[in-house]
Amino acid sequence: MQANRESEFALELRHVNHHYGSKQILFDMNLQLPPDRIYGLLGRNGAGKTTLINLISAQIFQSFEAHGRSGDGRSMRSPGQALIFGHTAYEHRDTMKRLCVIREKTNMPDSLRVVQALKTAASLYPNWDEQYAKHLMERFALDPRKKYKSLSRGMESALGLIIGLASRAELTIFDEPSLGLDAAAREYFYDELAHDFDAHPRTVIISTHMIDEVSRLFEDVVIVDKGRITLHEPLAELLNSVVTVAGPRAEVERQTQGLRMLHEEMVSGGISAQALGLGENESETLSPDEFNARLSAKANQTDGICMRSVWVDAGHRFEPGVELHPLPLQKLFVYMTEGGAYK
Repeated sequence: MQANRESEFALELRHVNHHYGSKQILFDMNLQLPPDRIYGLLGRNGAGKTTLINLISAQIFQSFEAHGRSGDGRSMRSPGQALIFGHTAYEHRDTMKRLCVIREKTNMPDSLRVVQALKTAASLYPNWDEQYAKHLMERFALDPRKKYKSLSRGMESALGLIIGLASRAELTIFDEPSLGLDAAAREYFYDELAHDFDAHPRTVIISTHMIDEVSRLFEDVVIVDKGRITLHEPLAELLNSVVTVAGPRAEVERQTQGLRMLHEEMVSGGISAQALGLGENESETLSPDEFNARLSAKANQTDGICMRSVWVDAGHRFEPGVELHPLPLQKLFVYMTEGGAYK
């Protein structure tokens, strides 16, 4: 085993499981994230995202879970592995210098001043940019003399964002990074992250519920649902493969005949459904007849294209035929996690 060899992945999960007491929280998670990309980590409350982040950063340790069989047929127990550039955070001190985790709630001493928090961060991260940190403090209007306990919720978040950006850690994880910030401050963070990422590429994971606001930054999307990784796809490919089909019931059913229907929703004038499996830009260029032909062809090539319901305004009236629309990531995420799809 070449334990010291640099991995081709910034983060790799190998059969990661975790229990709290007798309750299993994470189930056999496997994931490989190449470096120098921005990933969206999405999941509902209680899905296991924060537990996973805590495991990655060695805040908690993996519990053992049966995995595989020995030669005599007995179950072998393994905790799995969460590897950062090929190493576990708790076994290699230098690995921690390559990782910066900005949590939803940062636990700092109440008496600690902002300037002291930044000095501590500067001592932890080899790539720390002091001038950039000062620039960010000015933009977020954060007083360096203030004590942590006197910061508003938004200013707590701003302090975390400054540390996460100025650290320029090779793997940076933001867990609900913009809580308490107003819309202008959130947009500034998104723009600043995009610009600094272009100048200083690194691996960034953003766990957030404000999906549509920040989705323009994502290159890949990872969905965690009920303790399992249910999807890992490039965002562009995912969104280009999704289209809303809406219209009179008979017409929608005719065009989706033979496809696996996951859900449908009644709307004024008919039903609506969502198809996964179209190619790039097809949802914008295909006529209803062309769309039907392309779907039928794809259905014959595979074991069926996943279908999901989509929301349509209750008062919307359909003209004869069908309408095709793209679907925002946040809506797609809701439908992927609400009813056990992809299970």
